Amino acid sequence: HNPLCLPRQLTHPHMISQFFVLSQRGDKIVSRDFRNDITKSSEEIFFRKVKFWEGDAPPFFNVEGINFVHIVRNTLYFVCTTRTNTSPNLLVEFLSNVCCRLFEDFSGNLMEDVLRSNMLMIYEILDEILDYGYIQTTSTEGLKIFVMNEFSDGDGTAKKGTTASGSIVNSINSKFTTLGSALVSKKTIDSSATNTSIQDTSKKRNDLFIDILERVNAVFDSQGSLIRSEIVGAINMKSFLVGQPNLRLGLNEDLIIGNSSAGKTLYGTGVRIDNCSFSDLVRLSEFQHSRVLTLTPPHGSFNVMNYRVANVQGMPFKVFPYINVGGSSSNMSGGMSSAGNSSSFASNYKVEVVIKIRADFDKKAHGSKVLVTIPVPRDTSNALVEFGVGSQTTYEYKAQERVIVWGISKFVGGTEQVIRIKITLKEKPTYDIRKQIGPVSMKFEMPLHNISGLQVRFLKFEDTGSNEVPSRWVRYICKADDGDSSNGGGGYEVRMW
Repeated sequence: HNPLCLPRQLTHPHMISQFFVLSQRGDKIVSRDFRNDITKSSEEIFFRKVKFWEGDAPPFFNVEGINFVHIVRNTLYFVCTTRTNTSPNLLVEFLSNVCCRLFEDFSGNLMEDVLRSNMLMIYEILDEILDYGYIQTTSTEGLKIFVMNEFSDGDGTAKKGTTASGSIVNSINSKFTTLGSALVSKKTIDSSATNTSIQDTSKKRNDLFIDILERVNAVFDSQGSLIRSEIVGAINMKSFLVGQPNLRLGLNEDLIIGNSSAGKTLYGTGVRIDNCSFSDLVRLSEFQHSRVLTLTPPHGSFNVMNYRVANVQGMPFKVFPYINVGGSSSNMSGGMSSAGNSSSFASNYKVEVVIKIRADFDKKAHGSKVLVTIPVPRDTSNALVEFGVGSQTTYEYKAQERVIVWGISKFVGGTEQVIRIKITLKEKPTYDIRKQIGPVSMKFEMPLHNISGLQVRFLKFEDTGSNEVPSRWVRYICKADDGDSSNGGGGYEVRMW
């Protein structure tokens, strides 16, 4: 046989058979079948498999000969399927940095009601970026001339210039800080300003938004000592600029990349990152000697720079655990004045767990949306919770998942929070009961804060083509989440034994 007559999937394996978006309830929001080589019930197969997976489902898996690749954004499942041996990393990259970014650029954000109101536009985008399952153009700037449908806000009314509401960016409840205050009249702007479609024409906008986002990975031992740590960071830019001006973005002058002796000699002991990568749009002619990036920002959202820092000291929160099993205690580092009261709780069927968290950062900063997850033993029959001196704390005992979720809406720097959990067991505890408690994990967000010390020193525009100076907004965010690898996620974990 002529090898040129081989089926297309054998010569070009990087193809997508289906794309769909599901809500957290399993409802279909968007669905497109490009090749008709996979059953129409794949959405039900995927959702059933993910929901009954023990723990969090991996970003890619195979069921009945179907390869599923997915990511989760704002409780929505973005899923690709294929029968070929397509690179999983390619599809994860397509879903996270291409597909979701394009949807967000055109619709404002990735909330369920916004996607439902803009389904025609979403399908139009899909038809442009995927042809018979093959990835085509992925540029926001290039797609603008082909997407004819106007975006609509959450109430379903087609408008131009309507800001879609409800994005996760709103939940951070932080303010942007501005550079060059002498050039603009406002020093802060509401964070929802970024949640606008690039098709917004209700007013002439000339804004540039920059997020320095750092996700923290850290593991602590039972004494609160740091075992390993890592920061995965990114400088994200979203452009609403008029025209295509050149931009010069200056970072720390004392920025050191890697541990080369040349870098130390030139910049001293400054801000250090282990490695980094840049967008293809960035020109690095000035970076080596002055740490300045030059680029011409396209419309929409993209990462200017990704970086990583290992073995980071100075974590924002320290967690100290204490376990008392039937009167035999495991002392908590950092002290607990009320630990002596634990003897009154001693019983052959009872376990007491005390968690103390200390915020090791400036009092002017704060952590928001702090969630602490504490696993309890398998044969727990009941769990009572008491809080130490503190405010704005809540908890939820999830018996089926055998975890207690402790919520702190605002954790001010320099303060401590304490939770005491009194667990009643169905049977007498065995020797491995301590191993069934923990590890404790944390999620949090810290607006206007970053750990690495990476800063935007200045933003300067050249060749704007007009007398109007664009507004420039910079925001710093440090966060720890559930460690979603498709999102470069960070996990904050404390071992209990």
